[in-house]
Formats: sequence, structure tokens, C-alpha cells
Amino acid sequence: MTEKQGGTDVRANTTRAERTGSGFYRLTGHKWFMSAPMSDAFLVLGQAPEGLSCFLVPRILGDGSGNGFRFQRLKDKLGNRPNASSEVECVNAIAE
Repeated sequence: MTEKQGGTDVRANTTRAERTGSGFYRLTGHKWFMSAPMSDAFLVLGQAPEGLSCFLVPRILGDGSGNGFRFQRLKDKLGNRPNASSEVECVNAIAE
């Protein structure tokens, strides 16, 4: 949920979610801090037409292709180093 412009203030979340017409959404935005980027799926907050919503976003789509995540960099942090964290761009990532 952490974004550059708002930190953890979810009201300032600028990630956008647009309906695709097939029951899914497309997410576009930037996440400043995402834990465990090696996971199979992520819970991502985004502004949908109905308001702020939580979406399940798979890293890999059913056809084996990547899902619009652009991992910018891994975070260098003190403590808990085995638990990777990254900065991520979502570019038309498919979500439920």
C-alpha cells in the first residue's frame, strides 16, 4: 500500500484500477515498498471507480506471461534482510 507521494496514507493512493469488462481490472501505478517480490501473487490497493479497493494480482498470468510488474529495485534495509522488499511499477497489471 506504500506509495511515494503518500507513504502509508491510503487516502493519497494514486494507483488506478480500470475495469476490463471481463470481471477483471487493470492496475497502473507505483508501489514504493512491496514485500516478498518473489511471491506468486500480491494484494495491491488501488483506486477503482467505486473507491479504494484491494486486488489480488498474480505475478504470472495463466498463459505463462508476466503480468505488468516492473520491479525497479530491491530495497537495502537494516534487519530482516532475508525478507526481500522492492519498488514496483504496475503497468496494466491484470487483477481480480
